[in-house]
Amino acid sequence: MLADDAPFALATDSLVAGEPALRYAVALGYPQLRALDGEELSAGARAVNAAVRDTVRALARDFRPVAPPGGVRPDYPVRVSGGPTRAYVSDRVLSALVTVTAYTGGAHPNTFFLPLTYDLATGRPLAPADLFTPGTPWPDTLAAWTERTAVATIARRLRAAPAVARAEVFAQGLVPIRQGDVAVTLGRDSLRVHVPPYQLSSRAAGGFDVGVPYAAVRPFARPGSALADRAGR
Repeated sequence: MLADDAPFALATDSLVAGEPALRYAVALGYPQLRALDGEELSAGARAVNAAVRDTVRALARDFRPVAPPGGVRPDYPVRVSGGPTRAYVSDRVLSALVTVTAYTGGAHPNTFFLPLTYDLATGRPLAPADLFTPGTPWPDTLAAWTERTAVATIARRLRAAPAVARAEVFAQGLVPIRQGDVAVTLGRDSLRVHVPPYQLSSRAAGGFDVGVPYAAVRPFARPGSALADRAGR
């Protein structure tokens, strides 16, 4: 985890829960801000900690099985696990990614990405649209970088020729990104786009973590936003 001269430290707390009657178990780590020695957390930072906890708990509830009438036990276990795989904090923003693995039946578990970006002054969550100036082509830019990275990653992972790798990218998987429906986090040197397995290619290709240089999105950053703060440096 990274800290950029911020008056906070980063720690990982955990949500551990289970209901044997439902064959349901959760073990999820999530980032939390901690005060440095002799300091106190601001009200905004405390609000961010609470919002992160509530978001992770809500995610866990979404996976909880609902027992059918008569309380018949599900015929497969539901297991949800994971934790923060990326976290960045500055004096104004916390931006983290929790990678979640969930088994809900079937041949394989699924992987989900939960982006968590918050304004430390207000405690307010920041969606991608809060970071960019409305009407600018930021979704197309993120989609182009994602497609380029996916092709290179697939070629490497599957040992495929570039033409084969390009054919492996699902065009429909880029549509949500072009519509602005995309998981992003902020880092020290780049904006990150996170795409789970199956959205852009086969399970064998895995998911994608795409670094987009701040220079590539600087023209589209909403003035005064946390993105403008990073991209302007």
